Amino acid sequence: MKYISLLTALCFAQVALAQNTIGTMAYTPDAVDDGYTLLYPHNQPNVYLVDLCGEVVHTWNNDAGFRPGNVAYLQENGDLVFTYRPQVFANDAIWAGGGGQTVERRTWDNEVLWSYSLNDSTARFHHDIEVKDDGHVFAIAWEHFSADEALAAGRDTMLIPEEGLWSDMILELAPNDSGSADIVWEWHAWDHLVQGFDSTKANFGTVSEDPTLIDLNHGTPSSQASDWLHINAIDFNPYFGHLMVSVPTFNELWIIDYNNIDPGTLLWRWGNPAAYGMGSEEDQQLYYQHDCHWVFDHVTVGNPDFGKIAVFNNRVPAGEDQLLSSVHLLNPAYTDYDNTYAADETTGQYFPTGFDWSYTATDSIYSSGLSSFQRLDNGNSLICYGRWGDTREVTPEGELAWRYKTPFVNAGGTAIPVAQGTLPTINQNLTFRAHRYPADYAGFDNAALTPQGAIELEPMPVLACGVLGCTDPMACNYDSLATIAMDESCIFLELEVFVFSGSTAVPDPTGGQGGFSFAWFMEGDSLAFATDNSLDSLAAGAYTVTVTDSLGCMASADFDIDVVDAVEGLDWDWTLFPNPASQSLRIHGHAHRQGVFTIWSATGQPVSTHLDSGSDLNLDLSGLPTGMYILHWKGDQGQHQQRFQIVR
Repeated sequence: MKYISLLTALCFAQVALAQNTIGTMAYTPDAVDDGYTLLYPHNQPNVYLVDLCGEVVHTWNNDAGFRPGNVAYLQENGDLVFTYRPQVFANDAIWAGGGGQTVERRTWDNEVLWSYSLNDSTARFHHDIEVKDDGHVFAIAWEHFSADEALAAGRDTMLIPEEGLWSDMILELAPNDSGSADIVWEWHAWDHLVQGFDSTKANFGTVSEDPTLIDLNHGTPSSQASDWLHINAIDFNPYFGHLMVSVPTFNELWIIDYNNIDPGTLLWRWGNPAAYGMGSEEDQQLYYQHDCHWVFDHVTVGNPDFGKIAVFNNRVPAGEDQLLSSVHLLNPAYTDYDNTYAADETTGQYFPTGFDWSYTATDSIYSSGLSSFQRLDNGNSLICYGRWGDTREVTPEGELAWRYKTPFVNAGGTAIPVAQGTLPTINQNLTFRAHRYPADYAGFDNAALTPQGAIELEPMPVLACGVLGCTDPMACNYDSLATIAMDESCIFLELEVFVFSGSTAVPDPTGGQGGFSFAWFMEGDSLAFATDNSLDSLAAGAYTVTVTDSLGCMASADFDIDVVDAVEGLDWDWTLFPNPASQSLRIHGHAHRQGVFTIWSATGQPVSTHLDSGSDLNLDLSGLPTGMYILHWKGDQGQHQQRFQIVR
């Protein structure tokens, strides 16, 4: 037995050459709540599931002419329930920000199970949906009332647009056997009105006398004058049988009885007591809020935040002419035996008197609309600042555990992926929400979650995600699975090759993560039949073997075979500069050695050939894609090869 050659690849986490500006920008594996994040960015049609390194592990593709309308939810069986609308809305009778059209359920493999659309002159879906355990869907919709109907209901004449008023309703959709859905329950805000403008109307009164009613003449105008309530979020509490909605123009959250004691009744409202005549501007605590929901999803019953309400507070005053955004938890006082929420006997304001918990980013990032907040089971908070496409996971101590910036930029109504280094400005990469599903979520039980690459162009993995070969530059390919599985920040993979009786080669990898696979090359040509960990009866020649462990880390060894005895390869050292390379590669140290250089891909395919003039040589790499390559030289004095990488 004779030891032939050794090439050691030490794989370390890649240090980004510059601060990332999009995709995964920060990642501390020990601090995050492990899982996958569902994203449905604006101005493009697809839903993406990304891992913590920013690589896409699954995509639900939609037709190019559709846009989010605006949410997507992954179910425990792997199905996706999401909403969308046509890109073009110029001729639609009802349109405002957040407009939707279609509610649809698809399988993990993107097959449509059922679909229901609502978008005409009478009504239109918008903003959000909520999926019940039985598969039914609660959907928010605008319903149109003419100017005359608004006047007849007691709307102040100064507050009636010519095109009328859009109120809000909730429709419960039950999938049917025809691939559509039936409406099996509905709630209309228009059925719960009170007004103090026209005493001749039957609903004339004062909201403070009955806070379960809605003041028709309250509310700050939205961007579209007809859009009175602009409800932008809905959630269902199966334990209480209640629905909750966010009403940003009222700066309130409402809880509505669904199937308990008082179906359809507005049971609780919070955030702005002035909306029901029980307070003033000083009592207001919510400001055009989004994403209200009970903390139930993916948290254990024993979690101290289980059952509380989470909300993103968009337009919080912060001094003269200054606004910021914050997130909160709050905990109403509910009594189930009589289905009531407690209020202060003196002020009449519903409890609680304040937030249980609040967080504002140290850089006071502000998003006037969109956005989301999710409390994770480990106590971290996942916060999406929607107008910036900026999603951050922060620890209870306020430390940044993970940050991802949506790598799209809107160009003429269509969001396109952009390269690392791009700095999106406000509203260029709009993202309505982000939602983390834990790694052990039931919806992933039968799913392939193989990293498929980042969305952004020219990705640069952050410290915890990328890997570098130290003695063999860039020897380990970027593989986010390695990051998730690693206990430490580096892997050591070493490869030795032994030759027996001059014709049998046996590679012996040590270190790494096991699950090794092998690829063999003879004089640079891939031996397609050779995938085992040894080769017998080898002909004389120059060989390379690469080993890849279960995390994608690679090491390589070169050796020569002589039928008489095992001999070492050509004693010749090259210098390749730069390595990694981008547009060109310079070879130093081969003067007076005539031969031919061939560049082989990592899979053993020749991609470029250069005649060697006997002096230092520059190789043009501009036509080759990024990746790992082998540079092979063959001449009268023997042959030699060395690995390099192209990065851009």
